[in-house]
Amino acid sequence: MSDSPRDTLSQVSPVPSGMPQILFKKKVIRAASFTGVVSFAGLAWYFQSKADQHFDNYLHSGDPNTMNSEWNRTEELDKISGWMVVLSQVCSQILILTYIEHE
Repeated sequence: MSDSPRDTLSQVSPVPSGMPQILFKKKVIRAASFTGVVSFAGLAWYFQSKADQHFDNYLHSGDPNTMNSEWNRTEELDKISGWMVVLSQVCSQILILTYIEHE
């Protein structure tokens, strides 16, 4: 048996300042995902605001043709806003995965 102490840290790779090294690819994915979260959420808000304006026009219009047009535009903008929320959430999930996924 040897009198030398056992090296228990031989398997640990040294990292400057104790922070884990993050691959460039992961940094790009994080930046793109964060940008997507913010951008798509902003677009969702924008399209929802426009849909609300068209719905107000629908409520205050007395002309059946205008009402029909405003209602159709409201539905269209609501759907677009919904898809923007979905895309924002997808980007959010990708961003979360970059923090819990190894490598």
